[in-house]
Amino acid sequence: MVRQLRVVLCLAAFAAILQAQDASERFYQAIRNNDLASLQSLIKTGVNGKDQRGSTPLMYAAAYGSLDAMRALLDAGAEVNAKNAFDATPLMWCANNIDKVRLLVSKGADVNAKSKQGMTPLIIAALQDGGSGVVKFLLEKGANVNARGTAEATALLAATNANDTATVRLLLNAGADANAKDLPGETALMNAAANGNVEVMKLLLAKGAEVNATDNPNAMSVKNGPINLGKATPLM
Repeated sequence: MVRQLRVVLCLAAFAAILQAQDASERFYQAIRNNDLASLQSLIKTGVNGKDQRGSTPLMYAAAYGSLDAMRALLDAGAEVNAKNAFDATPLMWCANNIDKVRLLVSKGADVNAKSKQGMTPLIIAALQDGGSGVVKFLLEKGANVNARGTAEATALLAATNANDTATVRLLLNAGADANAKDLPGETALMNAAANGNVEVMKLLLAKGAEVNATDNPNAMSVKNGPINLGKATPLM
């Protein structure tokens, strides 16, 4: 009898998982196709359900949908600061789209939310070549310019990797640390030098970037350990 009860409970749990997955898929398809009529019907069943990775319909809309789809979900009570299994929020999903960012922030999105990898909306926006509009907006709304993300990278390091001069200028004017290093020990000046971006190099040097900074001696490793190719300077 106990065994039979366990089987019944397992089947019920499995059925619930399948039902949740099916609902998430239907939300995704409606959002992807911008089928607002179907989306409105789905909204009646709830707007804060999550898929296997904890992602919500609002996250789908932020990444793949229209502003109209996002507004419909928000008006129906979608949680603007919901987090998925990686602690990513809807704002992180659309950090390359100024209109979607404006909408979410107007509804209370946290501009300093951090994922489990340490990524913030500002760092994600700075990684986009041409993301200066979003970066400017997030800074105006109080985003932490020196927050650390994956591998201890800052928004400035992200922007110099993306080779985006406009974003670099914005970040430096907002107080970004010109000498911040990521885990491998690389600096924004090293990134700019590697990209051959003389204008960014001048901006960084004017803000006190260390011209003789070196990266970590054990920054690069292979299967058997470090290969001692570190201590490289911006000139190198």
